[in-house]
Amino acid sequence: MDAQQWEPIARRIEAAWPDTPMTPQRSEIYLEVLGDLDATHVATAVNALLREGREEPPPPGVVRERAMAVARAGAGEHAGAPPPRRGRVSPVWIVLGVLAVAAVAIIVVVLVVNATGGDDATTTDAPVTITQTTTAPAPSTDVAPTVPTEPTVPSEPAATAPTTDAGGATDAVP
Repeated sequence: MDAQQWEPIARRIEAAWPDTPMTPQRSEIYLEVLGDLDATHVATAVNALLREGREEPPPPGVVRERAMAVARAGAGEHAGAPPPRRGRVSPVWIVLGVLAVAAVAIIVVVLVVNATGGDDATTTDAPVTITQTTTAPAPSTDVAPTVPTEPTVPSEPAATAPTTDAGGATDAVP
């Protein structure tokens, strides 16, 4: 590819990513890396890279790898095209696949039946009663000691009225 063939490809890269202008220095670097490749392959590679939704333009090495993939796949083909089909799947393989799936299903059924206790003849339809016993916790016998919040002061005895006994003596309170 020469400079004249590179120019439309460079303009396409610059148009797709306008925030990164294609300066003469950048264009020269791209041309150095891609110059030995066919311009059609490079253009196809750039078109494929445009479809990827990149935020930055692809570096020259990425364009080169993609252009070489296009060259290997054939001139003018899409770089991201799927590989060609190799032929039909043999009916023998389809039958073997179906048999394998059936065998796995049978094994799973046998394992489930064995895990649940066998056949239906051993099951009963007796009603199931569920009882639940609830016990209330015993009342606590632990009593926290009471601590007086104010100091206690002994009080003075109350004055009593003088009493008289049967002999007429009075008992006076001092």
